[in-house]
Amino acid sequence: MSRVPKTNPSRHKWLIIFLTPCLLVAGGSGWLVATESGLQWLISVAERRSGGSLNVTGINGTLLESFGIQYFELRGEGWRITLRGVQLQWQPAALLFGKLQVQRLVAQQSEVLALPSDKPLVIPDSLSLPLDVSVKQMKLDSLSLYSREGATPDLVATDIVARLDSDARHVELQDFRAHLPFGDLVGTGEIAFQKPYLLKAQATLDTTMQLSGQPVHAHVVAEAGGDLQHMSVKAEGNGAGISVNGLARLEPFSAVTVNRLQLTFSGMNAKRFFEGAPPAVLSGNADLHGMPDGGLEGSLQVLNAHPAELDRKGLPLQSVSAQVRMSSSLWQMQQLDAHLMNGARITGTLSWEERNGKLNGQLNIHELDPSTIDTRLRSTILNGNIMVEGVGNDLRAKCQSWRDQVHGCSVAHST
Repeated sequence: MSRVPKTNPSRHKWLIIFLTPCLLVAGGSGWLVATESGLQWLISVAERRSGGSLNVTGINGTLLESFGIQYFELRGEGWRITLRGVQLQWQPAALLFGKLQVQRLVAQQSEVLALPSDKPLVIPDSLSLPLDVSVKQMKLDSLSLYSREGATPDLVATDIVARLDSDARHVELQDFRAHLPFGDLVGTGEIAFQKPYLLKAQATLDTTMQLSGQPVHAHVVAEAGGDLQHMSVKAEGNGAGISVNGLARLEPFSAVTVNRLQLTFSGMNAKRFFEGAPPAVLSGNADLHGMPDGGLEGSLQVLNAHPAELDRKGLPLQSVSAQVRMSSSLWQMQQLDAHLMNGARITGTLSWEERNGKLNGQLNIHELDPSTIDTRLRSTILNGNIMVEGVGNDLRAKCQSWRDQVHGCSVAHST
């Protein structure tokens, strides 16, 4: 008779003790990633730990491959991100290799709220992510940007698609496309994770404008470079016969965000842009600097290629230059110098308050022949001062020390 081997009860006891938690962990992990109730429990834990910052409802699917969320909200001090109708398909096994691999991310509605703040922006110590991230396909049906709670959106973009890839060094946004209220935007961009956060981006915008009742196509190409503290944006555009070039130097983390803005344009037909304006081919340039209040100030110059009298369907202006100051509430033109035909000039200052539509001006007339403005007017040479003031359409002009050199008469004061 064969002998039955003896068992060691102590050994079996420690084996059971060791395997039981492993089986529980394995079973619990399987429940978390492979069941909808496990996903719901995991998100509820995240909500409780967020202290009210995270709110998620309408969960379906599993962590194992894909899941959906009807409503997702994440908020902080002065900001909020809201997503509706979210579907996510990913590869959780990629986490074992230190990468978040998302095959497809879709949201029907997306909202971003960023409230204005008096606190200065502070450049972060690092932009690094805890994992490498890859989003093969991202699609947002709509994205609304808000700067005030309960207000209408500042910008709404639709049909947004893009790809996103990051590694330890930088993050890249590729194949970005979006439909904006003013055209279709296509672009790419990347930014480094470590200081000084070098960045570069390219974008094109195609839009259609209505000018004089006719659709006109315009095309804009822009390129950005530099770093997060000091960046430059170059842009070139053309459409309706106009060519525009611009250069902006931005410092987002300084007291003056727009350090410098330079613009040049040519081929602008005033009649196509301003109702009732005479035809005139204008060109010009502006060199502006930012101010701490967010406004701009600098020089402005406009040239008219073909000046002509008004009754001959022209604009009797040869050129105008000024030192301008523009803010959200006030527009000013100092050192205004307008050259008309036959050597006439108008100099002085103008200001306009946007809030109440108030206009003020002090203009000096030099050697003006009215017939060079309109040939139907009497030819003479006028010199004098004009004070302009008013609100809206109620404008008044006060003439002072007015002299008619040809006919030998003068007006000391008139309104």
